[in-house]
Amino acid sequence: MTQMTIRYAGRVQGVGFRATVAFLSRNHAVVGRVCNCSDGTVQLIAQGDETSLLSFKEDIGREMARNIVSAQESWNSISGTDYSEFSIGPDRLVH
Repeated sequence: MTQMTIRYAGRVQGVGFRATVAFLSRNHAVVGRVCNCSDGTVQLIAQGDETSLLSFKEDIGREMARNIVSAQESWNSISGTDYSEFSIGPDRLVH
């Protein structure tokens, strides 16, 4: 199993970004969460197989391209999942 973490910057808060990501997750075999961060970015944590994660990321990029200025991502192998579904998480305080 793989975990993909992406921090999206741009016009990503107050535009339905999290709701769109949560909706798109239904089309992919992924679990995780998406949340607003206090610095104005949105953080996505998604877990699943690499093929599903890549497809999910492409769908987000296609659907929200006009809002995304940059995306910092990291990928890690994990032994199990931390989530049972995909959801919109609480806002995060970042420094």
